[in-house]
Amino acid sequence: MKIARCLGFVAAAGLSVACGGESSNNFGSNPDASSSSGGASGSGGAASGGAVGSGGAVGSGGAASGGTGGAVGTGGALGTGGSTGDAGGCAPPLDPARTAICVTLDPEKITAHPLDPELDGKGILVVQLFDIPNPAEGATPLDEVRRPLVAGGKEESIDALPTVRLTGKLSGTAYVRAFFADNPAAFTTTGGGLVYGTWIGGIDFTKGFVDHAPIQPIAVSAGVGNEVSLPLVALRKLSVTVHRNVAPVPGGDAQGPLSVIAIDKQDPTTKPEPKPFAYALMPCADVMSQDVTVTGIVVGDGPYWITAVLDDLGTGTKLDPGNLASLDVSGGKVTIPTQLTYAAGNYAPKANVNLNFVAPLPAEAGTPGPNSCADLVKTDGGAP
Repeated sequence: MKIARCLGFVAAAGLSVACGGESSNNFGSNPDASSSSGGASGSGGAASGGAVGSGGAVGSGGAASGGTGGAVGTGGALGTGGSTGDAGGCAPPLDPARTAICVTLDPEKITAHPLDPELDGKGILVVQLFDIPNPAEGATPLDEVRRPLVAGGKEESIDALPTVRLTGKLSGTAYVRAFFADNPAAFTTTGGGLVYGTWIGGIDFTKGFVDHAPIQPIAVSAGVGNEVSLPLVALRKLSVTVHRNVAPVPGGDAQGPLSVIAIDKQDPTTKPEPKPFAYALMPCADVMSQDVTVTGIVVGDGPYWITAVLDDLGTGTKLDPGNLASLDVSGGKVTIPTQLTYAAGNYAPKANVNLNFVAPLPAEAGTPGPNSCADLVKTDGGAP
């Protein structure tokens, strides 16, 4: 899985806070013939990455983009991959040159929404085994298990996931990646990208959404059964209502691409750069006369600092002149005024963000050209 697009989230004083990469939502097929419960994955699925894919699968009027898949330990502590235990209940492989791995999946404790098919805790499970940490997009895994085995079969429950057995020829290190699709859109969205209501295992999320994050290594032994516990992290549904309480620059109309990000530091200019743990995008939002709500994803329990930038003049994704932002700027210091907090088990956090700052136009700037959502879409060939 690779990260598919670069996200220009927020910049303060010209400094980009975070940027993603590429994303693919294809799990490989053609599992190793020795798999105890084969079954190829369907098209679509999960991806790692720091960016939201295109295609409008998540969000109000736009797409959310995926970040690097990762693991969150029980109780909300961000994990770093699986661990090997005693081989007690894991039978050795028939071929002593091969390695058997029995994977117990450990999802973080999240309260499902039984009446919402995107967040009800029921879905499709795919677990893959590789011998390298960064398999190429579409790479065939050494082994793969999918549940249910047939299309239309009974969905798995996130609270009662089966132990998965994988086998392959390894040189002492295994790379296991897991994906659970609670949200059906994970297998139907076009253009790649992650959606809320999906769960990722085997990738470190302690640094937020990171470009090209590798699958975490697990030490294993050949000829025996290796029991592995693999944490799963939920990509929670984040809904952000954006309100404008500052006037746009002359010639601006408070319409344009909208980006939302939540980071781990209040000062977005801090070095080392803050880590992004949530994001949401809307291709073009109109906040001149009404609030808008954009939907994206968030990982972990927080707390984080959440901000938004509206590219009013359609000039780019940094804090360019004319952009509206949720930032406090005073005496050369930039801070984010809004903290994102929610209960540890909340599957669908909500937040409110106020656009309270406008980046001034330079004195020599002329009158901006047409920059409504319709103008920006027309100028850009269909996508702001």
